[in-house]
Amino acid sequence: MGYSNVISLFIIVATAATLNANGITHIETSAQAAEALRPIAGVFTFAMFSAGIIGIGLLAVPVLAASCA
Repeated sequence: MGYSNVISLFIIVATAATLNANGITHIETSAQAAEALRPIAGVFTFAMFSAGIIGIGLLAVPVLAASCA
């Protein structure tokens, strides 16, 4: 669990550094978040963002099922 949290921290720091280097410092909507990935993902920006959202949703399913049980 600690290992996954350290990896998540590095992902957050790397993303913040990349966005700040490209002048993207204020994100309010999910469309802006997806567009902020353009320097990294290029033409696959929205596919990458939607895959991440779907992946997060799939990770939440077992937690919700276990909490209901």
